[in-house]
Amino acid sequence: MSKDSRQRQARQTTQDGASSTVKIRLFIPSCESESQRLLREETVRAVESRNWTMAIRRARQCRVTGGVEGGRPYDLVEPRHAAEVYSVAHRSRVLVLSTGTCFVRRDPSADPSYRTDLVSVESFVRYKTQFCMIRDHNDIARAIMEFSRWPLTGACSGPRDPRILPLHTFDNNTEWPNLDQMQHAAAFTVKFGPAACRTDQAGRLWLQSAALHGGDALSIAGYKLNPGFHWDVERGRGREHIYTAHEVWKLTNRNSYCNIYPDGYVHKGRTLSGGSCRLVWSAA
Repeated sequence: MSKDSRQRQARQTTQDGASSTVKIRLFIPSCESESQRLLREETVRAVESRNWTMAIRRARQCRVTGGVEGGRPYDLVEPRHAAEVYSVAHRSRVLVLSTGTCFVRRDPSADPSYRTDLVSVESFVRYKTQFCMIRDHNDIARAIMEFSRWPLTGACSGPRDPRILPLHTFDNNTEWPNLDQMQHAAAFTVKFGPAACRTDQAGRLWLQSAALHGGDALSIAGYKLNPGFHWDVERGRGREHIYTAHEVWKLTNRNSYCNIYPDGYVHKGRTLSGGSCRLVWSAA
């Protein structure tokens, strides 16, 4: 194993230690009501009774400063927790639960100025995991029952499927809630181009690489990709910054590129013509 592969493997190790058949991630609001606390405790008991691995993530409250919702508080997931759930979702069967509406920053390095700077946890993990909001007692049993049938047939059709993309990085401004429908997947292709060579919302080129770097075989909704599957992302005339759930990268000039994997992992690249990619902010 190369030095880079060992470093990547170390970064992707979760605090759960050994792998588990099912992993649960429960997101809870910054200030729980009494009913939310009771639902959390009941959820924990239901998970423990099945010997599933579970981690509870408490959000942090932050107020947006601009727009018609200026001053309104939102519960934000810590960037490192957002990155962790996204990573593990590509390596295990994961059920994401929440007892309150929580959000992920589109730019992990900044507190949001507007509501549009946030994406809900449900949208963030869409296509990669099963998500369920726990509002009452019945939702717990429903979530577990629905998860027993996940993933559904056709949840991912392979490397050409836009649902394999880390969509929060590829299209940092828009949510795509209906890519499981043929007409919406077709609209995605019309807007960004074919799977082998897409141009993202910031004008950068995403090329499916024939070279497979790294040893991880990632899965998206039950579909197992070839180990090392990734995109070569070229800046060209596109914008310089790339945002993941917990990092900000900078493509320094038009010749710069990086490797981006379906789980949002970024590996810097350097060209003979001087283009480079460097990490400029990290939650770590």
